[in-house]
Amino acid sequence: MGGLVHPQKIEEMDKELTEVIEDFDRAVNVEALRQAMETSKRSLFSTRRESILSRSRRANTARPLA
Repeated sequence: MGGLVHPQKIEEMDKELTEVIEDFDRAVNVEALRQAMETSKRSLFSTRRESILSRSRRANTARPLA
């Protein structure tokens, strides 16, 4: 094979690339967690709102008409 080979330089570059990949993986995991939490909050809010509306409707229909 032609060209100069610098095993130490290749090892250093491999180590740096590994660190970049690990940083990226952590960033993606944090973003996925943030999105899951946001989705969970929206779902919980929607469920509570539907529960309140349902109770309100039942209370309104249970009242006798005068």
